[in-house]
Parts: sequence; structure tokens; C-alpha cells
Amino acid sequence: MNISKILSAIALVGSCVCLFAQTADEYTLLGNAAYKKGDMAEAREYYAEAVKAGGNSAELYFNAGNADAHLGKKGSALLNFMKAKLQNPRLREADANMRMIASDNGINLPSPTSTQAIVYELSDYEWSVAAFICFWGVVLALFLPPLWGKRNAAYVFLAIIFACVLAFCVYALIEYRQFKNIAVAVTDDVALRLSPTEHGIISSTVQEGSIARVLHTHGDFIYASTNSGKRGWAKKDQLCPLNAGA
Repeated sequence: MNISKILSAIALVGSCVCLFAQTADEYTLLGNAAYKKGDMAEAREYYAEAVKAGGNSAELYFNAGNADAHLGKKGSALLNFMKAKLQNPRLREADANMRMIASDNGINLPSPTSTQAIVYELSDYEWSVAAFICFWGVVLALFLPPLWGKRNAAYVFLAIIFACVLAFCVYALIEYRQFKNIAVAVTDDVALRLSPTEHGIISSTVQEGSIARVLHTHGDFIYASTNSGKRGWAKKDQLCPLNAGA
């Protein structure tokens, strides 16, 4: 068989796979294949389709961030690395790449405190499970022993330990809530408007990669405050919230 025909057949099979790919995993695999070929633009498109299909894994966002970084899309890369960290805070590569992107582009990315570093050793889901366990630990340690006619300092001390851990779990969940309220400018010169409309007066602009905190939402707009003190309404597809689809 002619080599050109074999290559044509392979290309046809690949086209068919692309045509019928419907699940997030399938799109992710296609994105990974394109990434290995060095076609970052195609990989980025497949990763975006994977997210639209319900993909929400740390690996997906990490790979998407790498593709964005290769294409020079620093805002999207930063956002995807943050999403990867949100899904798997122990994915050190995502955190390292996120900080490298910020450092290389002069983006102010605050370093976590020692307490925050402990918080980001677990995901928000894991902290929620820990809080649930500690809550019932407090309840059982305080109220179950008396039902058996037992009540001593050991049970009270155990309840105090559970309560202290529960308090830290609540703090961790609050930290994660604040982290999820971050938005990143994924295009350059993002307009901050005085009202949440297309024709609202522009009060200022923010550069690609700028980080802001989401204060309010209204339809396709968010009201955000940047680290430099700028405030205004911006479109979600330009100043993209961390907890929104990529």
C-alpha cells in the first residue's frame, strides 16, 4: 500500500475521532495528542471543549494552562493554573507555573502566609469533610458519655480538640471562598465600566493577567476590585472569575 494512502487513512480516522468526540475525557485526550505534536492552538481548543463538556480536573486545567503559556496568553494561563490549584492544591507544578507566569509578566501575586500554606495542603472538599467529622466529634464527645453515665475531663478535652480543629476547618473554607472570588483579566485593556452594560461609561482599564476580587455579579458582568484599587463592571469573558467555566 502507498505510504501517502496510509497517512491519508490515519488522518481520516483522526478526523472521525474528532467529529464524534463528545465526552470531556475524549476531548482531553485529543488535546493531549495535539500538545505532544506541538500544536498548542489546537490543544487549547480541545481543552476548552473538554471544559464545556464538563471536564473539571486539575490535570485538564494544568495542561490548558501550559498550552496558553506557550501561546503567550498569560491571563488565560494564570487562570487555568489557579483552577488546577483549586482542584488539587498539592499539584506543586501548577503553583510553580502560576508564580513563574506572574513573575515573568510583573503580575502582583501575593505569597501565602504560613497559615494559608497549611490551608492549601487540602482542597475545600477535604476541609468540608474534616469539618463534618469534627462537628460530630464535638457532639459525641460532649453528649454521648453522659448517656452512659460517664463524664470526665478526658471527654471534655477531646471535645475541645475537635472544636479547635473545627474552627480551623471553618477558617480554611472561608479562605477557599475568598480564593474562588478571584477573577483574572484574560484579554488586554479590559474595560471597567460604571454600569453593567455594553455601553456603560469606562472608568478605567486593566491589563491582561491583572487579578481582581469579585464583589458582585449581574448577568454577564461582574463588579470587581483590583489590587491597585480600581473598581468597575467588566464582562465575565474578559475578567474571568475563577469559579466560572474556562
